[in-house]
Amino acid sequence: MELTVENRGGVCVITGKGELDAGAAARLKELFIKQVLHQRDRFVICMQDIVSIDSGGIGALLFIASTVRRLALRYCFAAAPEPVMRVLEKIGIAGYFSFSGALEEALETLQDEEPEELLEFY
Repeated sequence: MELTVENRGGVCVITGKGELDAGAAARLKELFIKQVLHQRDRFVICMQDIVSIDSGGIGALLFIASTVRRLALRYCFAAAPEPVMRVLEKIGIAGYFSFSGALEEALETLQDEEPEELLEFY
């Protein structure tokens, strides 16, 4: 799977093209973690060119969604194709994720939001 990263108005856009299988899932998670470590706080995972997903890919999506929630970041999965949505719905986890219809819609939503301040505990 081909992965690209770009900054669009303060939103980190990660785009995948191809099969989101176990090998691609590991690269996607690694790329996502690198962006988090670079202090990115808003993410769109553009899925419009993902042709299939397996259990490894599902695990990567769950990892991204749970990490974003734990760190009080913002995200959404944009333009998920019908075959991917069918898989997520069939196994009952589609409702766990934040989806938008198109990349531009996701960008508008995330660019308008102010990130939450993280509380620091000592």
